[in-house]
Amino acid sequence: LSSTYYKGLCRDTMSDSEHLYDFPENLIIPSTTTVKIIPPSNVIVGGRFAEAVNETVTFDDICTNAQGHMIISDAENFCLRLAEGIDVNSKKATLRFRDNGRPNALGYNHMHNTILVSTETKSSVCNLNVVNIKGDFKFSVSILRRNINVLPLAITSASCDHIKGTICSYATVWPIANECSIHCLDCSGNFRGMVECRHIGTRPFGLDYRNDYLIISDLKDGCLVKMKPDGHLLWDNKSTDARKKGVLKQPFGIAILPNECIAVTETGSHCVAIFSKEGQLLFRFGSKGSDQGQFLGPKGIAVRLSKELVVVDSGNQRIQIFSLDSLQLR
Repeated sequence: LSSTYYKGLCRDTMSDSEHLYDFPENLIIPSTTTVKIIPPSNVIVGGRFAEAVNETVTFDDICTNAQGHMIISDAENFCLRLAEGIDVNSKKATLRFRDNGRPNALGYNHMHNTILVSTETKSSVCNLNVVNIKGDFKFSVSILRRNINVLPLAITSASCDHIKGTICSYATVWPIANECSIHCLDCSGNFRGMVECRHIGTRPFGLDYRNDYLIISDLKDGCLVKMKPDGHLLWDNKSTDARKKGVLKQPFGIAILPNECIAVTETGSHCVAIFSKEGQLLFRFGSKGSDQGQFLGPKGIAVRLSKELVVVDSGNQRIQIFSLDSLQLR
């Protein structure tokens, strides 16, 4: 996310003086935590997506569909990058936005085979767009909502249907009257309501949805929240690792795995943390570096084909793909 910087402070699209705070200095890691270096099954470098030889590709957020296609936001180049598969000869495409919008959050609507994307123009105009995927990697883009006064930072890739089948996505947004919130969106991207946020801190960021519950990262307090869409808290604050303040250092993306374990990218610690569905920290994998299995500011994360974990290794301008079997998470 180009408008967010992770060096002891965070800025959003408002002026720096309006939204500035320090991250927790001390990272709380339970003594039983295991940190692993696990080799990826595949690595896709940014140059594979380039349209020109000298083009530099950057990666931020990611989502996947049922066919295994990967959709990645490239904020620096004002476009989405799409790949049909992981093979070097797989079909790829680039989708640029007409208004030079910088893509931020994106999520896949599996019900309608569309991508929901938030964009921000150079003049700080925020739009919510839907991308329709047609045959042979052809696309059409429609702006669902123009000049919205908030910037969605994360959008669920799972379809949700807890209110008579109308809700298909959730999005964290900053700010609403100087407060952060989680919006419910219908399949057309229209606002349907807000999630009760009394258990969430002042900076909710990444989120994912599964089986009528949400997992949300609290960027400021460095922890996770598991809750029902009606606001009912599902994890105990005292006994659950994921709820302990500072257990995560700058959590960015969240992916709920097929076995309901939770994977979280830690931008500040250059690793991925794995929690059980009960919220206990199982292990971390990765460390700061450029070797395979290492990360430099990982951001987006997604499950692909129910058997792979795809991690956006943003600082190294690549994507690393890990088998869930190798992580012992199938």
